[in-house]
Amino acid sequence: MKRYLDVLCLSHVRWNDGFGRPQHLLSRCARNHRVFYIEEPIFQQSTNKLLVQEHEYGVIVVTPVVSPKLAEEKQLFVQRALLTNFLNTRRITEYISWYYTPTGLDWLFQDNSELCIYDCTEELSNMQIDSSVKDLESRLLKKADLVFTADSLLYQRNKNRHQRVFDLPGATEFTDSTSPMIRTSDSWEATWKTMSELIGETLEQKMTIGGTHSLPAHKKQFVRQ
Repeated sequence: MKRYLDVLCLSHVRWNDGFGRPQHLLSRCARNHRVFYIEEPIFQQSTNKLLVQEHEYGVIVVTPVVSPKLAEEKQLFVQRALLTNFLNTRRITEYISWYYTPTGLDWLFQDNSELCIYDCTEELSNMQIDSSVKDLESRLLKKADLVFTADSLLYQRNKNRHQRVFDLPGATEFTDSTSPMIRTSDSWEATWKTMSELIGETLEQKMTIGGTHSLPAHKKQFVRQ
Protein backbone atom coordinates (compact mmCIF):
# COMPACT_ATOMS: atom_id res chain seq x y z
CA MET A 1 0.00 0.00 0.00
CA LYS A 2 1.32 3.43 -0.93
CA ARG A 3 2.13 5.84 1.88
CA TYR A 4 1.77 9.56 1.33
CA LEU A 5 3.82 12.34 2.87
CA ASP A 6 2.18 14.95 5.05
CA VAL A 7 2.55 18.63 4.10
CA LEU A 8 3.44 21.20 6.74
CA CYS A 9 2.92 24.76 5.52
CA LEU A 10 4.27 27.75 7.45
CA SER A 11 2.61 30.98 6.39
CA HIS A 12 2.17 34.62 7.34
CA VAL A 13 -1.20 34.66 5.52
CA ARG A 14 -4.25 33.88 7.65
CA TRP A 15 -6.24 31.07 6.08
CA ASN A 16 -9.54 32.86 6.69
CA ASP A 17 -8.41 36.20 5.24
CA GLY A 18 -9.49 35.23 1.72
CA PHE A 19 -9.02 32.53 -0.90
CA GLY A 20 -5.70 33.31 -2.53
CA ARG A 21 -2.68 31.37 -3.71
CA PRO A 22 -2.05 29.30 -0.54
CA GLN A 23 -5.72 28.33 -0.28
CA HIS A 24 -6.04 27.38 -3.96
CA LEU A 25 -2.91 25.23 -3.98
CA LEU A 26 -3.09 23.58 -0.58
CA SER A 27 -6.79 22.73 -0.83
CA ARG A 28 -5.86 20.78 -3.97
CA CYS A 29 -2.93 19.18 -2.19
CA ALA A 30 -5.28 18.08 0.61
CA ARG A 31 -7.14 15.80 -1.83
CA ASN A 32 -4.43 13.19 -1.28
CA HIS A 33 -2.28 14.36 1.64
CA ARG A 34 -2.73 15.52 5.19
CA VAL A 35 -2.07 19.28 5.01
CA PHE A 36 -1.31 21.29 8.14
CA TYR A 37 -1.34 25.07 7.71
CA ILE A 38 0.67 26.77 10.48
CA GLU A 39 -0.17 30.45 10.98
CA GLU A 40 1.68 33.21 12.78
CA PRO A 41 0.86 33.34 16.50
CA ILE A 42 -1.94 35.37 18.02
CA PHE A 43 -0.94 37.23 21.17
CA GLN A 44 -3.69 37.13 23.78
CA GLN A 45 -3.99 37.31 27.53
CA SER A 46 -4.82 33.65 27.90
CA THR A 47 -3.29 30.22 28.37
CA ASN A 48 -0.65 29.36 25.80
CA LYS A 49 -2.32 26.93 23.41
CA LEU A 50 -2.98 25.95 19.80
CA LEU A 51 -6.21 26.65 17.95
CA VAL A 52 -6.81 23.75 15.55
CA GLN A 53 -9.55 23.83 12.93
CA GLU A 54 -10.19 21.55 9.97
CA HIS A 55 -11.63 23.42 7.00
CA GLU A 56 -14.06 22.12 4.41
CA TYR A 57 -11.27 21.48 1.90
CA GLY A 58 -9.49 19.16 4.34
CA VAL A 59 -6.74 21.58 5.35
CA ILE A 60 -6.04 21.63 9.09
CA VAL A 61 -5.26 25.18 10.25
CA VAL A 62 -3.09 25.54 13.34
CA THR A 63 -2.74 28.89 15.13
CA PRO A 64 -0.53 29.31 18.21
CA VAL A 65 -1.94 31.54 20.95
CA VAL A 66 0.84 33.02 23.08
CA SER A 67 0.79 35.42 26.00
CA PRO A 68 2.11 38.92 25.16
CA LYS A 69 3.44 39.20 28.72
CA LEU A 70 6.28 36.82 27.90
CA ALA A 71 9.63 38.10 26.68
CA GLU A 72 10.11 37.72 22.92
CA GLU A 73 12.60 34.88 23.31
CA LYS A 74 10.23 33.05 25.65
CA GLN A 75 7.30 33.59 23.24
CA LEU A 76 9.27 31.89 20.48
CA PHE A 77 10.21 29.01 22.77
CA VAL A 78 6.56 28.48 23.75
CA GLN A 79 5.48 28.60 20.09
CA ARG A 80 8.08 25.98 19.15
CA ALA A 81 7.14 23.76 22.08
CA LEU A 82 3.44 23.91 21.21
CA LEU A 83 4.10 22.99 17.58
CA THR A 84 6.54 20.21 18.48
CA ASN A 85 3.94 18.66 20.75
CA PHE A 86 1.35 18.97 17.96
CA LEU A 87 3.61 17.21 15.46
CA ASN A 88 4.23 14.41 17.92
CA THR A 89 0.54 14.05 18.79
CA ARG A 90 -0.50 13.92 15.12
CA ARG A 91 2.45 11.65 14.26
CA ILE A 92 3.77 14.05 11.65
CA THR A 93 7.17 12.46 11.11
CA GLU A 94 7.57 12.23 7.33
CA TYR A 95 6.53 15.44 5.69
CA ILE A 96 7.19 18.16 3.14
CA SER A 97 7.77 21.64 4.57
CA TRP A 98 6.19 24.42 2.49
CA TYR A 99 7.16 27.99 3.37
CA TYR A 100 5.35 31.19 2.47
CA THR A 101 7.42 33.24 4.86
CA PRO A 102 11.13 33.01 5.77
CA THR A 103 10.23 33.73 9.40
CA GLY A 104 8.69 30.26 9.48
CA LEU A 105 12.23 28.90 9.85
CA ASP A 106 12.11 30.09 13.47
CA TRP A 107 8.76 28.50 14.30
CA LEU A 108 10.07 24.94 14.76
CA PHE A 109 12.91 23.66 16.90
CA GLN A 110 14.04 21.77 13.80
CA ASP A 111 12.70 21.17 10.30
CA ASN A 112 13.26 17.49 9.56
CA SER A 113 11.28 17.46 6.32
CA GLU A 114 11.92 15.07 3.43
CA LEU A 115 11.62 18.01 1.02
CA CYS A 116 11.59 21.78 1.52
CA ILE A 117 9.62 24.19 -0.71
CA TYR A 118 9.71 27.99 -0.76
CA ASP A 119 6.70 29.46 -2.54
CA CYS A 120 7.83 33.07 -2.95
CA THR A 121 4.96 35.55 -3.26
CA GLU A 122 6.57 38.81 -2.09
CA GLU A 123 9.58 40.93 -3.01
CA LEU A 124 11.34 41.30 0.34
CA SER A 125 14.26 43.38 -0.92
CA ASN A 126 11.99 46.36 -1.60
CA MET A 127 10.17 46.21 1.72
CA GLN A 128 10.89 48.22 4.84
CA ILE A 129 11.45 45.17 7.03
CA ASP A 130 13.95 44.03 9.61
CA SER A 131 17.21 42.89 8.02
CA SER A 132 16.88 39.62 9.94
CA VAL A 133 13.94 38.65 7.70
CA LYS A 134 16.12 39.07 4.62
CA ASP A 135 18.80 36.97 6.31
CA LEU A 136 16.17 34.31 7.00
CA GLU A 137 15.20 34.34 3.33
CA SER A 138 18.82 33.69 2.37
CA ARG A 139 18.85 30.75 4.78
CA LEU A 140 15.57 29.47 3.37
CA LEU A 141 16.91 29.62 -0.18
CA LYS A 142 19.88 27.51 0.91
CA LYS A 143 17.63 24.98 2.61
CA ALA A 144 14.92 24.75 -0.07
CA ASP A 145 14.89 21.94 -2.62
CA LEU A 146 12.39 23.80 -4.79
CA VAL A 147 11.51 27.47 -5.21
CA PHE A 148 8.26 28.58 -6.82
CA THR A 149 7.51 32.19 -7.68
CA ALA A 150 4.11 33.83 -8.05
CA ASP A 151 5.05 36.10 -10.96
CA SER A 152 7.76 36.81 -13.51
CA LEU A 153 9.35 39.66 -11.51
CA LEU A 154 9.92 37.39 -8.53
CA TYR A 155 11.30 34.76 -10.89
CA GLN A 156 13.80 37.20 -12.39
CA ARG A 157 14.97 38.19 -8.91
CA ASN A 158 15.41 34.64 -7.68
CA LYS A 159 16.48 32.65 -10.74
CA ASN A 160 20.17 33.12 -9.99
CA ARG A 161 19.78 32.55 -6.26
CA HIS A 162 18.77 28.88 -6.49
CA GLN A 163 19.28 26.00 -8.92
CA ARG A 164 15.61 24.98 -9.13
CA VAL A 165 13.40 28.08 -9.45
CA PHE A 166 10.12 27.87 -11.36
CA ASP A 167 7.75 30.68 -12.29
CA LEU A 168 4.28 29.29 -11.55
CA PRO A 169 1.62 32.01 -11.44
CA GLY A 170 -1.97 31.27 -10.57
CA ALA A 171 -5.26 32.58 -11.87
CA THR A 172 -4.30 36.24 -11.44
CA GLU A 173 -2.07 35.92 -14.52
CA PHE A 174 -4.94 34.64 -16.65
CA THR A 175 -8.16 36.37 -17.69
CA ASP A 176 -11.16 35.24 -19.68
CA SER A 177 -14.08 37.63 -19.51
CA THR A 178 -16.48 35.10 -21.03
CA SER A 179 -16.17 32.56 -18.22
CA PRO A 180 -14.05 33.96 -15.34
CA MET A 181 -14.99 31.30 -12.78
CA ILE A 182 -14.20 28.38 -15.08
CA ARG A 183 -10.99 30.00 -16.27
CA THR A 184 -9.90 30.69 -12.71
CA SER A 185 -10.45 27.07 -11.72
CA ASP A 186 -8.67 25.74 -14.81
CA SER A 187 -5.60 27.92 -14.34
CA TRP A 188 -5.16 26.92 -10.70
CA GLU A 189 -5.59 23.28 -11.67
CA ALA A 190 -2.87 23.70 -14.30
CA THR A 191 -0.56 25.40 -11.80
CA TRP A 192 -1.09 22.69 -9.22
CA LYS A 193 -0.56 19.92 -11.78
CA THR A 194 2.81 21.39 -12.75
CA MET A 195 3.78 21.93 -9.11
CA SER A 196 2.89 18.39 -8.09
CA GLU A 197 4.91 16.97 -10.97
CA LEU A 198 7.95 19.03 -9.96
CA ILE A 199 7.57 18.05 -6.30
CA GLY A 200 7.28 14.37 -7.14
CA GLU A 201 10.23 14.51 -9.52
CA THR A 202 12.45 16.38 -7.05
CA LEU A 203 11.49 14.05 -4.22
CA GLU A 204 12.42 11.00 -6.29
CA GLN A 205 15.73 12.56 -7.25
CA LYS A 206 16.49 13.36 -3.63
CA MET A 207 15.53 9.90 -2.39
CA THR A 208 17.25 7.94 -5.15
CA ILE A 209 19.45 5.18 -3.82
CA GLY A 210 22.04 3.25 -5.82
CA GLY A 211 21.19 4.98 -9.09
CA THR A 212 17.58 3.76 -9.25
CA HIS A 213 14.79 6.10 -10.26
CA SER A 214 12.06 5.17 -7.81
CA LEU A 215 11.48 5.90 -4.14
CA PRO A 216 12.68 3.30 -1.65
CA ALA A 217 9.74 1.10 -0.65
CA HIS A 218 9.82 2.23 2.98
CA LYS A 219 9.50 5.92 2.07
CA LYS A 220 6.26 7.81 1.78
CA GLN A 221 5.44 9.40 -1.56
CA PHE A 222 3.86 12.49 -3.08
CA VAL A 223 0.85 12.22 -5.36
CA ARG A 224 1.35 13.79 -8.80
CA GLN A 225 -1.87 15.25 -10.17
